[in-house]
Formats: sequence, structure tokens, C-alpha cells
Amino acid sequence: MKVLNSPIPQFPGEVYLIEPPTLPVVSSFEQAIFAGRKLLNEYTPEGQTLPVGLSQSRYYCEVLPGIFACVERFAVKGIPENPTIENFPYKPRQAAERFVGWLIREIEKYIDEDDQIPPS
Repeated sequence: MKVLNSPIPQFPGEVYLIEPPTLPVVSSFEQAIFAGRKLLNEYTPEGQTLPVGLSQSRYYCEVLPGIFACVERFAVKGIPENPTIENFPYKPRQAAERFVGWLIREIEKYIDEDDQIPPS
């Protein structure tokens, strides 16, 4: 299994990703990310770059299920081993948001890391 070490001081520990990522796992993650992007687009006025009237917490409620689908278990201080939307910590808020953002980026890299086609 792939192990990620959290760089967020308020959430130290390890995240164990499912290895290899299966088709249903990748699909769940991608669908959650697409749903989050759709939500961002719905709240971003034309000609603007930032959403208006959309809380970060609402966005994270949309994307967290896709993250959870990729994780075998969490060994992170302050986060249940098998979290859900209902028990995922959101305090301290900025640290929780950085943690989720970091997980999204790391999972995207993990899913895409073998997609490089070697030159022939």
C-alpha cells in the first residue's frame, strides 16, 4: 500500500492509500472532484475567478467521499481511522482545509504517476 506522510503539523501521521487504485476507486475519486469543480463553477460569476457564496466546508463535503474511497486507513492524529463526512474534523479550520487540499493533490499524483509513456 502507498503511504503518505502528512506535512500538516496539526494533523501529523500517515495516510494509507489503496494499492493499486482500482477502477471503482479512481472513478469515485474523479466523480467527487468533478462534482466539487461543478459546484465551484456554479458559484463563480462569469468573468470572475473566485466563487461567491460558497463555503469551503460545502466544497469539502462534496470531495471528501472521493478521498475516502482511495484511503485504506488513516493513522493521523485527530482523524478517525475510517472517517466519514459526519466525523471528519474541521477544526482547526485552516489546517483541516490544508490537509484536504494536500490529500487531493497527493491522490491525483498517485493516480496519474504511471501514466507517463516511455519514449520508444
